[in-house]
Amino acid sequence: MTHPFDDQPSIFATSIIILANLMPDDRRVFFLEWLFPHIAQITAGRNDPPERLYAILVKWFASMPHENARHEYRTVVHEICWWEDLKVSALKRMLSKARS
Repeated sequence: MTHPFDDQPSIFATSIIILANLMPDDRRVFFLEWLFPHIAQITAGRNDPPERLYAILVKWFASMPHENARHEYRTVVHEICWWEDLKVSALKRMLSKARS
């Protein structure tokens, strides 16, 4: 019999990929720029296909104890929500700073 956590890394990764893909492009870019340094031990780029990001996230979640993985999952989902809730005026300021 398998342990219940065995499938958890793939469930976490799938959920994050789906949520990120639902984000508008400009917000997703900023989220991914936050995410990659957050999972610093694994290198990725914002132009990587979702399949690669999925594999990276599965590996990352599987590399830590269950409680840590759950904590990191919640942190990443909260970050997605933060970018989704960011006011348009604040996003425009960030975009103009990023382009200059």
